[in-house]
Amino acid sequence: MGALLLYILKSTICLILFYLGFKALLSNDTFFRFNRWVLLVGIATCMLLPAIKIQTSEPLLIQQPIIHLEKMIAGEETVVTYLSDNNPEVDMIPVVTPAKMIDWGQIIALLYWAGFIFCLMTTLLSFRKMFVLIRSGRKLQQGRYTLILVPSCVSPFSWGRYIILSEEDYEKYPDEILTHEMMHLKSHHSIDLLFVECILWLHWFNPAIWLLKRELKDIHEYQADKGVLTQGVDATKYQLLLVKKAVGSSLYTLANSFNHSKIKKRITMMLKGKSNNWARLKLLLLVPVGLIVLNAFARPEVNRQLETLVQSKDKETPPEEQQDMKSFFKMELDSYMKKVEPQTRFEPDEIIAFMKKNTEPKDLFINAKGDVLLNNDFANYKEKEQFLGKLQDLFEKSKKPVSFYFLIDINTPEEATEAVLHLVKEAFDKRQKVVGADKAPFLLFEDARNNKNFPGKVSMAQSSKKGTVYIIQNKKVVGVINGDVADYKLPDFSKDMVTIQPAGKDVSSSRLNSVKDMIEKNGFSCQINTSVFKNGDALPPPPPPPSPDAYVAFNYKNGGKEQGLIVYERYLKNTNEIDKRFNSIYNDDISSVTITVYKKAPDGMLDGVEKYLKDKIKYDVEYIVKRE
Repeated sequence: MGALLLYILKSTICLILFYLGFKALLSNDTFFRFNRWVLLVGIATCMLLPAIKIQTSEPLLIQQPIIHLEKMIAGEETVVTYLSDNNPEVDMIPVVTPAKMIDWGQIIALLYWAGFIFCLMTTLLSFRKMFVLIRSGRKLQQGRYTLILVPSCVSPFSWGRYIILSEEDYEKYPDEILTHEMMHLKSHHSIDLLFVECILWLHWFNPAIWLLKRELKDIHEYQADKGVLTQGVDATKYQLLLVKKAVGSSLYTLANSFNHSKIKKRITMMLKGKSNNWARLKLLLLVPVGLIVLNAFARPEVNRQLETLVQSKDKETPPEEQQDMKSFFKMELDSYMKKVEPQTRFEPDEIIAFMKKNTEPKDLFINAKGDVLLNNDFANYKEKEQFLGKLQDLFEKSKKPVSFYFLIDINTPEEATEAVLHLVKEAFDKRQKVVGADKAPFLLFEDARNNKNFPGKVSMAQSSKKGTVYIIQNKKVVGVINGDVADYKLPDFSKDMVTIQPAGKDVSSSRLNSVKDMIEKNGFSCQINTSVFKNGDALPPPPPPPSPDAYVAFNYKNGGKEQGLIVYERYLKNTNEIDKRFNSIYNDDISSVTITVYKKAPDGMLDGVEKYLKDKIKYDVEYIVKRE
């Protein structure tokens, strides 16, 4: 529903700008047929522009209001996942989006649909009244059209192939009125009104569409009036008839009525000389407006990639200082959740709901150039005081603790990441001194591997064996901690006593105690065995899956999300497994395929992958080959 409301809002902006432009540039010109098509095509374009998805290489200032509106109406879904240290590769991670509470967005949606239904029912009622009147009248065939004569006093109007007027008008003014209404029917004005009426159902609240409908009906009347005069009807007599019939009213919103209002304007247009043909070029002035709107609706390319838990295959492990900073914020997050809901053991998909309920989530993005987007506002981390000031403003304006979604591009400079982390830590410390630990902000790090727009395969860097701790229960290894204790997510196991045991002599007693504290905080009983783990102490955990030999990325013509497929050599020998994955993401809209072959892949891997894909994809696509 949020996406629909956002589309309606964007098209509303387009319609308002189009109406203002048309009214200022073309509404007083006498090339009526041209203006009619400008209105119809312009309205259709206003409905299509918001659906066009384009991206800009750099964020633009004009995009900021639209981005804020998108967040307010649709919100942004963020996926949070934790990775097991003993699983260096996760092929697919399920995502659960928590249910949203009733908010102003839902109330607006209910009001919108109420107005939509009311307008739809009004139109249907108008149709019903019109066809009841048509069935009740006396029918006379007039060539391709049917004349409906009714005894009651009704304002003459036409619809489809029908012309409806009273017996009295037919006797007194048959030539003028019939000629006028036939001009409407010959020009198929009813189709125009039906089209605009459909748009009006969607934009019932928008004054621009009502005004555009009135402009279109005015043009219909100008065309019909011009047609009457070209048939030889006396202009003065016809104008007096318009004045006389102007006192009537029409109840049929979809019909062209003879006594349409604005009589003075209609008479003025009859007497006005033909506009200069060059005046049509004024339409070109609307082109820059359309380009500005497209840029406002465009989204900046922000490849959101985390380095907290996930790194690219070719990247080094982040510096210790950066890891310590991340561990600090992770500990703060865990501590805060324990304070708020001490009895709850949070699953990864439950953290989003917790954050929305108990904090005010803000975005903190860094792109490949080191540009920072702080809650949809540009911030320069090199201007330290200015950056800290923006952080403090966020904290002071928030009624709840602030949580940051910190995302970076895979090519973000290392110094930018470190600098931003230091500044946020400094702002955190200052805020904590002012309001206390319970209300201080904290960072939440997100695994971005579910972001299919991110280019290339992403996998966890192999951790060093140094500091490895085994978690043992009932003579089975149920977990292995290689990295930071704060980043580790306990697997599911029973409530029986857990034993932790070091993998080597290099594991410090403080690390063992940290692991023990972490396990006990999660509600498990734990004991330490300081002897070095050796074969026979417990059944070993299953080995991690091997690194893939290749990775295939599919891009789509319609701008859909990139889909990925990992490939092992064995998949090409027995294709059952890869067939399942391929069939789940295949469609006829693929524009290009990127094949990345890794260094350790066996000979002939590239040829095998290309042959498999070309056997499956029966139409021409662009193939891009990379080697890593």
